[in-house]
Amino acid sequence: MYPLPTDIVLCITEHCQLNQLCTLSLLSKATCGVIAPALYRYVTLRDRKSIESFCNAIINGRTGLRSYPQTVAFLPKKTLIKALNALVPHIKQALGLMNALVDLTLGLPGKIIKAIFRDAHPSHSLRRLSCPLVAQAGFKRFLLEQSMIKELVVIGDVRGKINVGTLIRNPDEKLLPNLESLSANYDTLNALVPGRPLKTISMGSAILNVPHFQTFGAVLSQSSTPIASLSACISCAPFLLGAVVNHLIESLNENQVFPHALSITLVFPEKTSADHRAVHPHVQECLQLMKIGQLDGLERFEVSARDCPCPLTVEFHRIAHEIALLPRWTNLCSTLKEVTLFGKLLEALFVFLPMSTSLSLALLSFYLLPAVHAASTSVTTTPQKIDPFTDAKNDPRNPLRYIPSKELAWTASVAYFLVVLASIAWSFKYRARYMLTLMISGALYALGLYFRTGL
Repeated sequence: MYPLPTDIVLCITEHCQLNQLCTLSLLSKATCGVIAPALYRYVTLRDRKSIESFCNAIINGRTGLRSYPQTVAFLPKKTLIKALNALVPHIKQALGLMNALVDLTLGLPGKIIKAIFRDAHPSHSLRRLSCPLVAQAGFKRFLLEQSMIKELVVIGDVRGKINVGTLIRNPDEKLLPNLESLSANYDTLNALVPGRPLKTISMGSAILNVPHFQTFGAVLSQSSTPIASLSACISCAPFLLGAVVNHLIESLNENQVFPHALSITLVFPEKTSADHRAVHPHVQECLQLMKIGQLDGLERFEVSARDCPCPLTVEFHRIAHEIALLPRWTNLCSTLKEVTLFGKLLEALFVFLPMSTSLSLALLSFYLLPAVHAASTSVTTTPQKIDPFTDAKNDPRNPLRYIPSKELAWTASVAYFLVVLASIAWSFKYRARYMLTLMISGALYALGLYFRTGL
C-alpha cells in the first residue's frame, strides 16, 4: 500500500478527533511521524502509567517531540501519593524540556507541587496556568518568571482542603503583570486584582461569604481595566436570597463595576428543606425584586443553582413566562440581550409574539373587513369608483377575493373577532399593553375604513 502524501494527511488530521488520530497513527510509521504534532498538542494524563510513558517519551524520545505539546494536564485523581512521589523527578525534567508549552494544569496534591517546583527552571513561557497555590519559594519564583500568563485558575488541593487565599500575601508588584483572567476565592482575588489588567473574574466553586458582599465591588474596582465578565457564587438561607443578591448588585454599582456578562450561582446550604414550598417562593421573590437596572451595559445575565434539594429549571421557566420576567428585566436594563435561567436560555418568543400577532391582525383587518362588506352586500359601483378594498370580490390584488357567500364572510368575521379577543388576553397576560394599543389602533383604523367605504 502506497503511503498518503504528507499534505493530504495533514488535511485529514485537521478534521479528526483524538481517538481518530490514534487510529491513523497505526497505519504506518510515516503517517505516525506526520501526525505526531497533532497527537501531542493536547495531552491529558489521568493515571500513573500515562504520566510515566509521556515523561519518558519527552525525556528519552527524539528531540523534536519536545516542541509538540502546547497543552498538558496532570489529573491523576486516584493515584497514590507514594506513586506520585516516585514520578516527581520525571515530571520536573519533562516540564523543563517542553519549550512550546503554553497551557499547564496541575491537579496534584500540594506536597507534590512543592517537590516539582523545588529548584525547577522550566524553559517555557505559559499563557494559562491552573493549579493550587502553594507557599514555597520555588513556586513563587516560578510565578515571577512567568510574566506572560494571561489566565490563572486557582484550584483547591486535590488531597485536602487548603485555604488558598492565605498562600498569597503581599504579592510582588511584578507578579503576573499581564493577567487578564482570574478564577479564585475572595482572599486570592483581594491579593491579585489590584493593579492588574483583569477583564474576566470568576470565583469558580468558591463561595462569596456574607461579610464580603460590601467589599467585593471595591476589590474588583481596583483592576487597571474595566471588568467585562464576572461570575460569583453566593450561599445563604432561601429567605435571604433576594436581599443578598441585591446587596451584591448594589456593591458593584457603588464601585462603578459594570460587567457586560454576569453569572450568579445560588448555592443552597446542606440543611435546606427539600419541600419546594420552602424554596420556590423565595427564589421567585429574588428574581422579581432583583435590581438588575443598576448594572449599566449588562448584555448577558445568567442565574444558576447548585446543591438545590428540589428541581428549578422546568418550574421557573413556567414562572418566568407567567410573571413576564424577561420583559421586566429588559425594561430595567435596556442593553440586556441574553438571559439564561437555571441552565436554559430564556427565550424571548413570548415577548415578540404579541407584537407579531397584533401587527398581523391589524394588517389582516385591512383585507378581511372590506371583503366581508363586499360579500354581504349587492351594491355595485361604477368603474370610476372602483376601490381595491370595497370591490374585494373583483380585485385580483386582494388575497381574500374568493369568499363566495355571505355565510362564509360572517364566519370569517366571527373568527377574526375571536382571534382579536385571544390576542387581547395574551397581551394582558404578558403585560404587553403597548402591543395591545397597536392592535386596537389598527383595528379601529380598519373599521373606520370599512364604514367609510360602505357609505
